[in-house]
Order: sequence, then C-alpha cells, then structure tokens
Amino acid sequence: MAERRAENLEDGIWFDFENQVKALETLARDPWLRPELRTALQVLADDVDKAYGKFERSMRVGCPNDGGPTAADLAGEVQNG
Repeated sequence: MAERRAENLEDGIWFDFENQVKALETLARDPWLRPELRTALQVLADDVDKAYGKFERSMRVGCPNDGGPTAADLAGEVQNG
C-alpha cells in the first residue's frame, strides 16, 4: 500500500488518526480473537475516531491570542534574541 504524504500538520494528524482507526477495525474483524476482545477493539476504534472529531473542533475554536501578542509580550516579559 502506498504511503500518503501530508501537506501540512493537520493532514499528518488526520492520517495518523485514520491509520489507527483502520488498524483497530482490521484487528477487530480477526476471527481468532474472542468476541469480547473484538467488541472492545471496535469500541476503541470508535473512541479514537471521536477523539479526532474533538481535536478537529478544538482546532476551529483556536486560542484567543492566535496571531497576536500575548500578555507576556505586552508586559515586556518576552525577550527575543
């Protein structure tokens, strides 16, 4: 299977989450595993998928200081150099 390359950090994180979910779902279909373990793996895959959704929503909210000076910058506490 060809590996996909991320164009940015967000794509890389999405690919990582997606790959984890796929691996868990594949393992959850393994007929050699006990049904309880297959169920637990599927629940874990669903939880990882939900965690990505929460991550994505948190990225949309952003930080109140994104792109601007922080309180420390304004107070002159940050020294660059």
